[in-house]
Amino acid sequence: MQNAQVPAWLALLATVGAALIGATGPVLAQLVTSRREEKRWRRERHAESVRLAHEHAVQWRDSKVRAYGDYLLKLRELEYLVGAARMDRDVRHVAEYRRLRDALSERSAEIRLLCSGEMLEFLGAQAREIDQFRIPDAELLADEALLERAADVVGRYRKGFVEMARQELAVAAPVIGEPE
Repeated sequence: MQNAQVPAWLALLATVGAALIGATGPVLAQLVTSRREEKRWRRERHAESVRLAHEHAVQWRDSKVRAYGDYLLKLRELEYLVGAARMDRDVRHVAEYRRLRDALSERSAEIRLLCSGEMLEFLGAQAREIDQFRIPDAELLADEALLERAADVVGRYRKGFVEMARQELAVAAPVIGEPE
C-alpha cells in the first residue's frame, strides 16, 4: 500500500477555508437578519405614519363638522328670527337677530381657522352683506322691503354656506330635509 501524502499547503488551505466558511456563515446570517429587520421596521414606520395621518385627517374633519354644524344652527336661527320679525314686527326679534348676528361673527372666527381659502372669501363677502343691516331696530321694523332683503340675504347666505361646507367636507350624499 502506498502512503498518500497530502501536501502541507493543501492541508493548510483546507483548514483555513473551513475556518473562513465557518466564520462567514454567522456573519452572513446576521447581515440577512439585519436587512430583514430593517425592511420590517421601515414598513412598520410607514404604516404608523399612514395611521397617524389618517387619525389627524379624521380629527380635523370632525372639528370642521362640529364648527360648521354650530354655525349652520345659528344661521338657521337667524333666518327664522328675520322671518318672525317680518310677521309680527316685534322689536325683541330684531334684538335677538342682532345678538345672533354677533354670535355668528364669533363663530366665524373659529371657522376661519379651519376652512379653505374659498370658504374664507365666501364668509367675508357674506359678512359684509349681513353687516348692512346694522341699523336702528325701529327703522328696520318699519321698512318691509328692508326686512324682506334681510330675509333674502340670510337665506342665500345659509344655502351658500351649506353648499360650501358640503363641498369642503366632500359630502357626496344628497341634501335631505333642507328647508327652502
